[in-house]
Amino acid sequence: MRSTAAARAGEKMNSIISWVGGKKALRELIYQRMPKEFGRYIEVFGGGGWVLFGRPMDTAMEVYNDFNSDLANLFKCAAAFFKLIRYSYGSGCTSFGCQPFDIRKTFHLLWQANLRLRDTVIENKDFEDLIRQYDRENAFIYCDPPYYQTEGHYAVEFRKEDHYRLRDTLTVCKGKFLVSYNDCDFIQELYQDFHIEAVSRLNNLAQRYDKEH
Repeated sequence: MRSTAAARAGEKMNSIISWVGGKKALRELIYQRMPKEFGRYIEVFGGGGWVLFGRPMDTAMEVYNDFNSDLANLFKCAAAFFKLIRYSYGSGCTSFGCQPFDIRKTFHLLWQANLRLRDTVIENKDFEDLIRQYDRENAFIYCDPPYYQTEGHYAVEFRKEDHYRLRDTLTVCKGKFLVSYNDCDFIQELYQDFHIEAVSRLNNLAQRYDKEH
């Protein structure tokens, strides 16, 4: 029986970190578009885990995956990368602020995350390998890949052919899936055989309003 305070109160948890492409602003729209029932939830490009952390704690199997090994290790056990994120400017892990910050004040967040993820499978796999491993008829697969032509903001390389490979992998899935993308001609053409819905939110990469899929 899961026992975090957030779970008992039925409240949504926030991620313990900010991250490039985080879905805090979009996650309510994502939840509304999820199937009502599924047996396993698979977050393929987990990032900061904003969608996963905000999900109600139910009986569905959960899988968090990110090809960034530091992120995967963070959600498994590592406080060191958490410190790097918190100390860095804009959570970019490449430049750092000069204001003093006592990291000990945030260790309770790591404990809360540990409780929330104690039954979640944490993976560090290529997206195609992960989807093929966990795909089932009762699966719901959420993909938030690096947006087309913003791939340089991410530490892990994601090439144009990877966008095609993701589309092809999802095409043969047994389960249901939802993909978040930026709205551009390339993505429109790539997913022209699928249902596409445009929504708007504050784009935290460009700090402006932009359409996304």
